[in-house]
Amino acid sequence: MIFTTAMLAALTALFPLMNPVGNTPIFFGITAGDTPEFRRKQALKTAINVFIILTVCVVLGRFILAMFGLSVPILRLAGGLVVANVGWGLLNRSPQLNAAASREAQDQTDVSLSPMALPIMANPGAMSVAISLGADSGSHEANLGNLVALALLTLLNYACLILGEPMVKKLGVNGMDAFNKVLGFLVLGIGANLVVTGIHALIQLKAL
Repeated sequence: MIFTTAMLAALTALFPLMNPVGNTPIFFGITAGDTPEFRRKQALKTAINVFIILTVCVVLGRFILAMFGLSVPILRLAGGLVVANVGWGLLNRSPQLNAAASREAQDQTDVSLSPMALPIMANPGAMSVAISLGADSGSHEANLGNLVALALLTLLNYACLILGEPMVKKLGVNGMDAFNKVLGFLVLGIGANLVVTGIHALIQLKAL
């Protein structure tokens, strides 16, 4: 039960932040001049990099907080503000790199770490939520649930990046924009929930 609850909670919190479907057009824009074989390798490396980054955040969440003298409520509050900002951005613009970032990405041989993994998929919002999930995990079952959720999202990331070209062409600019606005609303709601729960937890701590 703990395992299933933790896994579903991690999937629900991280999926809209990582936004594998919405970020697919960025990947195809960056690798537009590359061969299908190179694109598949970049997709795999991107998914692996995202998994490693967020796994470190989940596994070392408690130690990261202790190192900087932070509490879980403070991180949840700060992470909620970051997540809400990500959601607001999705509501107000399409997920695309600006011209300078796009040119820089196309000049690189390997784009799997930067900009695809960082800062697009393993973005500050996803990282802060992953740290919070790790810090909140009170058992090995919960930790395992978080890691399984990350593994499932990694597979989904990879599938979207290698199979997403037909979807991008079919949906078009307007379809992808509509999809990202829906995701943006969900992300904004997650951020607001993190802020409220963070404030509530801080009030309880001060009352003790």
